[in-house]
Amino acid sequence: MLRIVLCVHLVALMAGATAAQARQRKPRRPSAKVLRAAKAHFKQGRAHYSAGNYALAIKEYTKAHRMTPRPLLLFNIGQAYRLKGDKAQAIVAYQRYLAVVKGGSIAEEARNHIAALQLKLRVERAEEAKRRAEAAAKAAERRLAEAVEAKRRVDAAAKARIRTRRADTKRLKRLAADIAARNRKSKVADRQRYRRQMTVAKKRGRALRATGVATMVTGAVSFLVSTVFVFRMQEANRDLNDWSNEASTWTVKMDQLVRDKVTSFNLALGLTISGAILLVAGGIIYAVGGGQRSRAMGAVERPLSVTPLLGPNGGGVSLQGRF
Repeated sequence: MLRIVLCVHLVALMAGATAAQARQRKPRRPSAKVLRAAKAHFKQGRAHYSAGNYALAIKEYTKAHRMTPRPLLLFNIGQAYRLKGDKAQAIVAYQRYLAVVKGGSIAEEARNHIAALQLKLRVERAEEAKRRAEAAAKAAERRLAEAVEAKRRVDAAAKARIRTRRADTKRLKRLAADIAARNRKSKVADRQRYRRQMTVAKKRGRALRATGVATMVTGAVSFLVSTVFVFRMQEANRDLNDWSNEASTWTVKMDQLVRDKVTSFNLALGLTISGAILLVAGGIIYAVGGGQRSRAMGAVERPLSVTPLLGPNGGGVSLQGRF
């Protein structure tokens, strides 16, 4: 009795679950707004399909199918993919259509298209495999020929290196001897030339430097002389103050003191300004002369020292100097 009750409950639960799944799988009817939008996308896709723009047609058909999943849209998508040349995607679209629609002329057409496309894919894959095999065979032949040619070049290069090394050794020995002889002869001449050029370079700008020093000395003397007139101006100012305190009226002596004060001030000011100008000008002239001397000394080329170098695997020379 207990077994019968359990079986009845199990059957009831299975029936309830089946009904719930059926209710879940039942699609909801799209609204009128969604149907109008899907219809608009379908019309646009059909226009693109008629114009040969299959990529845009697929895009519009797909949007329409998402809004209202009608099987015929899947067939249209498969047609667009097929005419576009995308065989694999066309087969997928046709198979999705046949998963919903089992019979009818359109279903038969979809099956025929699937069979034809699968056959074309197998033929294309076979041709591609054949092309790859032929390309691999040609590449193998080319690599073999390149390997043989490379070996031949390596052997020829090795023999050439041996001959070149022997010739280079002899040539380097002769070159080292020649360089050593020329180096011994020219070393003394180079040093003498360097000393002469340095002597001339050190004299460069000497007149400007001397002029600058003289100008700066003149400016310093002007400063010293200006101090004398400053003292005279101060002395005249003191005398003028003393006379003005003692005398009740203006006198000729006071006029003379005023003139001496003004003259001393003008001379002190003029000598101070001229001294400053002479110091600055002298410094600039000296700097220009020093720059000429430095540039001339920097432009003198140092003697070039050439030393031959020989080793068991070759030879060379060492060059030392200013380039």
